[in-house]
Amino acid sequence: MLRPFRQRGAFRLRPWVVALTVVAALLCAGCSDPGEDGAVGADGGGRTTLRVLFAGSLIIPFAQLEEEFEAAHPDIDVYMEGHGSIQAVRIVGDLHEQADVVISADHRLIPMLLYQVDDPRTGKPYADWSIVFATNKMVLAYTPTSAFADDVQAGDWFEIMNREGVRLGISDPRLDANGYRGLMTVKLAEDFYDRPDLFADTFGGVFRVPVRASETADGTLITVPEVLETKSGSHVVLRPF
Repeated sequence: MLRPFRQRGAFRLRPWVVALTVVAALLCAGCSDPGEDGAVGADGGGRTTLRVLFAGSLIIPFAQLEEEFEAAHPDIDVYMEGHGSIQAVRIVGDLHEQADVVISADHRLIPMLLYQVDDPRTGKPYADWSIVFATNKMVLAYTPTSAFADDVQAGDWFEIMNREGVRLGISDPRLDANGYRGLMTVKLAEDFYDRPDLFADTFGGVFRVPVRASETADGTLITVPEVLETKSGSHVVLRPF
């Protein structure tokens, strides 16, 4: 069953066959040995429940995956939950909830946040391996009815998104990989398009506590405050994922 998205506190991937095949294999592995402390369990009707936490951008391919997997394995009820990538990983690593599979839009979050955290029930790390099954690109998404949609070109998208009357949506960088990568994309665009003030023009004065980009010896450091809220009337809309 594909559960509604849940928010706790304060990317768009194509449904490639290879992704579905690999993840289906992972789900099979999760079912093979549930163990006493695993999230796999009976649903009361004789079916085994498999809990999957996945990045919200994967909702379309994973809805298809759930349907196909349950058709092939009628004794298993796949319990799907979509979240921001960081949120999905921290539900396990910080809140210590049990899950059988965790899928993130940023594969580096798994070793970063789960390899070093032990499951209090077993004394072992929540994860000690991960697999990359797909990649994608950052995009600027808009519809035919978006403001200035007819004016958007590959070389001037950064000008359009900061025009008066345009509302720019970005996922919360504290919760979702697409959020912090969105910030990184705008910062990288400064050099690519020779627009040194683009980050400040886009995000400066937008948040109650500012998001800051500073240069260090190792590169650019983007600092996101612990409490992130947009100001009233801001052109930026903060989304959970």
